[in-house]
Amino acid sequence: MNALISRALYRIAQVLTLFAWAASMAWAVSPFIARDIRIEGLQRVEPGTVFATLPFRVGETYTDEKGTAAIRALFGLGLFKDIRIEVKDDVVVVLLEERPIIASIDFVGTKEFDKDALRKALKEIGLSDGRPYDRSLADLAEQDIKRQYVNRSLYGVEIVTTITPVDRNRVNLTFNVTEGDMAKIKQIQFVGNKVFKSSTLEDLMDLNSGNWMSWYTKSDRYSRPKLNADLETLRSFYLARGYLDFRIDSTQVTISPNKQDLSVTINIFEGEMFAVSSVRLQGYYLGKDDEFKTMIGIKVGQAYNAEDVTKTTAAFTEYFGNFGFAFARVEAVNEIDRATNRVALVDPRKVGLGLTVLCEIEAMNHTPAWRDKFMAAVAMNAIGMLIREQENPVEPYDKALSDALLAGTQSLATPGLLARLRKNALAKLANDVPKYAALNAARQKWTA
Repeated sequence: MNALISRALYRIAQVLTLFAWAASMAWAVSPFIARDIRIEGLQRVEPGTVFATLPFRVGETYTDEKGTAAIRALFGLGLFKDIRIEVKDDVVVVLLEERPIIASIDFVGTKEFDKDALRKALKEIGLSDGRPYDRSLADLAEQDIKRQYVNRSLYGVEIVTTITPVDRNRVNLTFNVTEGDMAKIKQIQFVGNKVFKSSTLEDLMDLNSGNWMSWYTKSDRYSRPKLNADLETLRSFYLARGYLDFRIDSTQVTISPNKQDLSVTINIFEGEMFAVSSVRLQGYYLGKDDEFKTMIGIKVGQAYNAEDVTKTTAAFTEYFGNFGFAFARVEAVNEIDRATNRVALVDPRKVGLGLTVLCEIEAMNHTPAWRDKFMAAVAMNAIGMLIREQENPVEPYDKALSDALLAGTQSLATPGLLARLRKNALAKLANDVPKYAALNAARQKWTA
């Protein structure tokens, strides 16, 4: 019995192979000179559009490769549902079936969105009245509409697309929408908080699990942009209280099986609180150090406050602008002492001729032995830089020149000034060149 079945299957395979070979032989044609080209099946599309797309003309050689290319190019127009090419007596016949045209687009059951706004959104993806109907675009439109409902916490929305043929090869497109009930946040849970209570953190957020004003504020409606804004609020809250290591590890949003209730879980790491030990000013402050010090809003001995640091750097930048340094860049650099949970602030000025480079390297996958070796290499290199600086001292800050530039008595057009600045910069760079291949390459390129 099994042998009989095997022989029958083998015979069927032979017949199918024969049919496939015959079909391929029927399709393949020998190259010939096209005596004429005929287009059949057009209703609205202009024949000139088709002729312009074909990769062959009357009097040219027609091949199977050109036929395949023609079909591919015509499908690329997005105007045709089916395309075939037949050859008879050296005449190429292009048989076309046009896509139906969208006569109208309607929405049934939509209460959350205005119909005209939905039509405008669909038009942007190529689905509108008068355009050829494309099933893939209709599916894309359906998913886009569903995504808009999800953004408004209507997770149970269901959409059924109906295509109704009408006269002259046209269709009416109808989106039947069942919006369902709105999902609401039932719980916001914090994991990892030890210093501040979950209720305190939730009070900072615009999203919440509902209160007596939620019917108006819609604060119990989940949206990702709102959650992202709330996460930034949490981050600012901790940084304003000295928790420099605070981070948000992850967030999870889960929905109940009935798609009505949402639960938001926020995993955080608070870290330790840091206090300000000192504030130091580095660089040239136009000889107005005392005036800059009066603008410092950072309080020594109290918890580090990121808001105070931001306000201080903004005040410094604005004050530099009063003296013509419109693009002065002020940065606050934290020097953290984790042994005592103290932080010192340094403000390097990237104005004038000075250059401060700050580099922080964190490699979690390196071993302690590797880090020790790396830090030793950094320390040796720093010592080498100090030795070279002592042997060939270069002062990057020129107070007299800065005063002259501010007073307008000198400018970059002053004869010899650019050459002097370049010489000083090269001299400063030379102190670091022996240990830095990249700086050496930059120096060689500049002096070439």
